[in-house]
Amino acid sequence: MSQNAGFSSWRPRTRSTNVKNRDRISSSHTHIQSSGDIILFTNLLIIPTVKAAVEALQNADKAAWNRLFSPKAVLYDDGSPRNLKRFTEESFGRGSFICIDRIANNGLYIEGDFHSHEWGNSRTYFNFELNDSGRIVRLDIGKVEDIA
Repeated sequence: MSQNAGFSSWRPRTRSTNVKNRDRISSSHTHIQSSGDIILFTNLLIIPTVKAAVEALQNADKAAWNRLFSPKAVLYDDGSPRNLKRFTEESFGRGSFICIDRIANNGLYIEGDFHSHEWGNSRTYFNFELNDSGRIVRLDIGKVEDIA
């Protein structure tokens, strides 16, 4: 997959005040502003497939989303297996990240505030597993539980 294949101008925003030290984003990083005063950082998502998946999710682009997955890809939602095709059909366009402020696992794990039309706002993670050709073979999504 080419580095720029299928990318729109959308980029997630970060809130450096909530980013853990190891994931802190320097204020010297280049950013752009779009409509709605959302600050968009261009250097956060370093894995092209992850970047394309987030953009497809944010734009509710089912075709672009589906192209990123291997034929036998699996989805786990809060630890339980879920039908990927059904998830895409039922959930796409009904939720999106408000911000992404934590990236880990060499760029394969993203975490941030997510808005769902059905469930409201919550802390959410997406953890991607890719095959050698860069396609998604497993996606774990879920609510980040607060540890007190």
